[in-house]
Amino acid sequence: MKKKRIFGIIVVALLLIGVAYTIFSHGKQYCKGVKVVISYNDASKFISEIEIEREIRNIYPDLNNTVYSDIEVGKIRKVLESNPYIHKAQVSLGLNGIVEVNIDQKEPIARVFNKKGDSYYLTSECKLMPLSNIDIEHLIVVSGEINQEIDSVYSGRSFKSPRNFHELALYKVWKLASYIRQNIFLSAQIDQIIVTENLEIELIPLIGEQLIILGDIDNLEIKFQNLETLYTQGFQMVGWDKYKTINLKYINQVVCTRK
Repeated sequence: MKKKRIFGIIVVALLLIGVAYTIFSHGKQYCKGVKVVISYNDASKFISEIEIEREIRNIYPDLNNTVYSDIEVGKIRKVLESNPYIHKAQVSLGLNGIVEVNIDQKEPIARVFNKKGDSYYLTSECKLMPLSNIDIEHLIVVSGEINQEIDSVYSGRSFKSPRNFHELALYKVWKLASYIRQNIFLSAQIDQIIVTENLEIELIPLIGEQLIILGDIDNLEIKFQNLETLYTQGFQMVGWDKYKTINLKYINQVVCTRK
């Protein structure tokens, strides 16, 4: 029994020595390269693996001759997350000598024009993102009472907890655009979002010339169910071109104004 106990202690000691040696040698080995994996979240590609590696090598110009213990993963992550197209970066030092980087790219859900005529993207995380020369599939266009300056695209902050009237406008747009993109009927039909002076919402459809008055962003499911019923049943009987406005503000009814 005593021999078994001694043997067990020896095994544990050897394991601890092995772990300590691995940690020590891991810190002393030289970096062999960079591996970058980017999650694009079904969006257009605004960044590439080559660009990310270039940013890392700008921090460590002689990366392949740098020992692991001298590489600061927090510093790399901070630099990468300052990129306006990156939502989140994870950086680790692999046991094989490779700096491993996992990137979540920001995902635009709307293109916003502020009152000055400046334009930027609103992302799925309710953040702003600068425009890119990369082609993007159809995005909802937003205009009206949008006063957020274009410099905000580099702040990196989310507007999910709005602090003022201007940020509340973007928050409402984000809630609405997020809802629309999850609905096949709405994403095919709604083309533009207009924010009014009192922060109510008007919509312009892709098909038809009606102005859709949504009001506030409460009760979206009921309001859009009413709209879909009107399109699929009501307009099939009376035609698309007889009305200039569709008012969804009232929960139990849809009020249409003739041309």
